[in-house]
Amino acid sequence: MYLADQEIYAVILEKSNLTCENFNAGTFEVDQNSITKLTNDPALGDCYDSSPVGLYDDVSGDMIVYYLKAGVEPDAEYLDAASATRNGSVIVYMLYDAEEQRWLTDKYFDNEYPDDDDKEFMAEALAGQRFLPAAFGDFTAVTDPAIIDFDAISYNGLGVYSFTVDADNNLDTSEDRELFVQLYNFDSHKTYKVIRLTENNICEARPQFARSKDNTYLFWFSNNKDVYYINVTNLVKNEINEDGTLKLDEDGKQLLSHGAVFFKDLLDEDNAVNLASFKPFVDENNCLYITWLQQIKDEADNTSTEIYVTSLPDYSDTDQSTVWVDPVAISEIGMFQDQVAFAAYGDGKLLTVSNVFNMDLSENGGISDYFLVAANYTTVGSMTVT
Repeated sequence: MYLADQEIYAVILEKSNLTCENFNAGTFEVDQNSITKLTNDPALGDCYDSSPVGLYDDVSGDMIVYYLKAGVEPDAEYLDAASATRNGSVIVYMLYDAEEQRWLTDKYFDNEYPDDDDKEFMAEALAGQRFLPAAFGDFTAVTDPAIIDFDAISYNGLGVYSFTVDADNNLDTSEDRELFVQLYNFDSHKTYKVIRLTENNICEARPQFARSKDNTYLFWFSNNKDVYYINVTNLVKNEINEDGTLKLDEDGKQLLSHGAVFFKDLLDEDNAVNLASFKPFVDENNCLYITWLQQIKDEADNTSTEIYVTSLPDYSDTDQSTVWVDPVAISEIGMFQDQVAFAAYGDGKLLTVSNVFNMDLSENGGISDYFLVAANYTTVGSMTVT
């Protein structure tokens, strides 16, 4: 299979009923006139665009779609093209102007590109795409280092995105991957300097945002075993300078503080906690939860994968040391699961959708009975710290 390039498209839906103009509710089909191609590269040739994340600003009504872009050699094989998104990739975004009711393919703001000649060239050559410079200081000498993970969120007129960068572009090693965050102001259309959050020569991965009780949190998977988090709202208010760089104390050290999701005596030694699949989410009451898949063994030594959940019952704006409640298993499927999606709705209700299958763990074993399962869970009583 060969892939010439990969593009990103957008459809704008009404949030209240998930419909748009020329949308067929019976077939879930969208008329081609309602679909916008965001990635047009007349000056770049074939490119591989991936990992789109859309943001909506509830202050201005503007929207942004961030994504990763990488060049692709002619006749590149599919797997090579996919790898290219993680080697030599850059972060790009497209802007939708609510006042003009269109994607800005021919218009740039001064805080994006101050030179009028640059604006004209960008409109002709890149059709409204905005490229963010990979300014990582002394972290790496690579011009466009590999961006491994990416996530974004918007609140109170700000766009916040986070990503992990591989310093040497070698995907066979992971101890040189660090975590960064960057801010965008929807009103001024200004993107601030990149903020490096970690500097510890271990693997930082899977940044994910969640917003709860007027605070925005960034979670990530650290050193292949721990989940850490910071209060981004507190970071923006108290821990960065006007230009977006981190404040330093009298000794020249960063003021940044972070918390950790700690677990005590969850399972035995054969069933150690594995948080690689963790996912934060917020319910209707703005309570913060983390779920993940955990492989366990029952009394008969049968192995399965179940969904576990923990929550942060009470916390302040700045306190990062609040104890998370003891995790509990909410599923009892007794089979293997992967690719779990979560949705919180109603009062204490959680919908999960996952791939479920049997797997023979012997040397010549395989996968069988593969199907998709949706399950609803409801809180009974409360999760408490013991």
